[in-house]
Amino acid sequence: MSSRTFVYPSLGRAWVKAMAAASRIGQVVWDWLGYLGQARARSELLRMAENCADSRPELAARLRAAAQRNWFGEG
Repeated sequence: MSSRTFVYPSLGRAWVKAMAAASRIGQVVWDWLGYLGQARARSELLRMAENCADSRPELAARLRAAAQRNWFGEG
């Protein structure tokens, strides 16, 4: 006994291809949003470092180092 999800197998293959393409597009969008978020966070860290450089130089140095560090722990 067998059953098919789609009446026409070609429709099923087209659906699978469409879903794979949508998944790839979604991954590209997700990666792009991640990049934008990192860029915004880095600029905010540098702005905070600039604001506190006179009163707390050691904190400013740590903030600058954090802004330059690889956020995925690869280096």
